[in-house]
Amino acid sequence: MPVEYVLARNPNVRDEELEAAIDYLCAKIRRAAYKGEPAPFNAYRSKFIFEKALNIRTGESEWAFAGSEKRNFVEQPTLQSQILRWHFDGNSAD
Repeated sequence: MPVEYVLARNPNVRDEELEAAIDYLCAKIRRAAYKGEPAPFNAYRSKFIFEKALNIRTGESEWAFAGSEKRNFVEQPTLQSQILRWHFDGNSAD
């Protein structure tokens, strides 16, 4: 079973904790983009998993955050260009 489904069904993890983790990871990604650093791949992947878990819990589409104004996704084009330009080398400090 995918990790986002396990996380969504875990009663020990509250919605507020998922939201706080998503906010923290968004800030980390924006900070790296602002500094011109390579994309923190683990932070980006974790944010995606937490968002999907929260969406599953709330009954929204698993992709609800992708087009939502709730989260600031200004970092996505930057991340995509960084990933394509530098490729992830596994040495990111996330």
